[in-house]
Amino acid sequence: MDSASPPPGCLLALVSLAGPMAADVATPLGEVPASYAARYVLDLLMDGLVAAGPYAKNLEIGVYGYRGTPGGLAFEWLLPTPEPTGALAGFDTLIGAEVPCRAEGQPRKWVRGAEAEGTPEPAAALARAHRVLAWWAARHPDGRPPVFVHCATSDGVDSHAGAVVRGIRALAVPSGPTRVLEWTFAPGADAGFPSDDVWAMLFDDAEARTVGGPSTGPAFAVERVFWSQKRGNEPGMWEDAYAVGPCGTIAAICDGASDGIFCRDWAARMADRFVVDRPDLSNRAAVGTWVAAARRDWQAAINYPKLRWSQQNKVNETGASATLIGLEVGPPGPTGDRPWRATAIGDACLIHTRAAQEWFAFPLVAVEQFTSAPSLLRTKLGATAPPATFATGTCRVGDLFLLATDAVAGKLLADAAVGHVNWEDYAAKSTDAWLTEFDDLRDAGKMVNDDCTLLVLRVLPASPVDPNSTTEHYSTQDVVILAPSGEHIDAGRS
Repeated sequence: MDSASPPPGCLLALVSLAGPMAADVATPLGEVPASYAARYVLDLLMDGLVAAGPYAKNLEIGVYGYRGTPGGLAFEWLLPTPEPTGALAGFDTLIGAEVPCRAEGQPRKWVRGAEAEGTPEPAAALARAHRVLAWWAARHPDGRPPVFVHCATSDGVDSHAGAVVRGIRALAVPSGPTRVLEWTFAPGADAGFPSDDVWAMLFDDAEARTVGGPSTGPAFAVERVFWSQKRGNEPGMWEDAYAVGPCGTIAAICDGASDGIFCRDWAARMADRFVVDRPDLSNRAAVGTWVAAARRDWQAAINYPKLRWSQQNKVNETGASATLIGLEVGPPGPTGDRPWRATAIGDACLIHTRAAQEWFAFPLVAVEQFTSAPSLLRTKLGATAPPATFATGTCRVGDLFLLATDAVAGKLLADAAVGHVNWEDYAAKSTDAWLTEFDDLRDAGKMVNDDCTLLVLRVLPASPVDPNSTTEHYSTQDVVILAPSGEHIDAGRS
């Protein structure tokens, strides 16, 4: 790599400014408040980056303090430049800033001091950090793995905060997943000085996770597929889609936007083509080619030349659009764990669970992150495909992956945030029970009245490949489901 032109990089640091950070902790400087220790180490890091010269080029950085206040969660920009509009600033904008000096041999005071007061709100602050890191990673597929540092006490940390951290660790660019340092302070305990650790995370070679390799049979089994149309609509008006690929190694769910035309057909085509083509959506040029080919197939499927003029006009002016969440699972490694990679455009979500409290979600981690205007893959000519977000990790035998469209995902994340989800229930629940549950929730106004789809997958142990196995196509509501021959697919509502 040319050291004068390193790939883009990202460093985001969150420092708790809550009251517990005023307590003293042991450091090489002696007993100092935790808030001071955090600032000092970040100051050392900033001085090192300034001295690094070309190695700090193309680095975007953000350092924020946070605390809970009577008015809600408050953030403060702690660097000596105006707060950027996009959450991160180019490091070159900091180099010329006037920064107070400490004593000789000590780092300059890059990080502004602030009184430690207020309440800890780690889960909400971490969810905000996740959003920034996901945004950066989606727009820099050529970048180094982003780096995230969280300086805080353990106060307020719950299972939801842990799930958000796991979600941050899974966020990835092609060169590797996000590198995370959780620097947790405890009164009287030795805090250490992890500045070297952060430096290594920023500049050590990346190790990308791949899902390729020789096949060892199905990677997962389809435990359940649940779907239902919007309350008040007919089954044929369901506009979501799902597909499961050959030998149980790839799956996708898409959510067609209701304000377009022939969106159900487009969602089905996107899900089907994702599992057949396995596109690399980190390659922006390849994305355009892939979407263009799918658009041509879609126009042929809807018989565009035979449409009424008004329909052709809507196809031209609005077209169809859909969100996408795709999962690929690879063969087991030496420990038996399997690598996986997820691809997302929009707000359809994946939830990876291992135990009741060991779970995380992707690409959104909190119900507050759902909006009315998610990113969409569009058929309209001239519409540019939005950047995809990626996550990677490893899974083991018995883990569950739940793939859900936004209405279902939002309800699951809202319940999980307060510890009210038994993930295994969804692997055992009957179709009738699921339909009753979600119809009741919609009728009671406890979730959005929208099309709902949930695909539940169970990670399997390695098994020999059957050379005589084939791949058959199953059709559910005109949506193509690809599965190993003979596998039963629960078709949801008929």
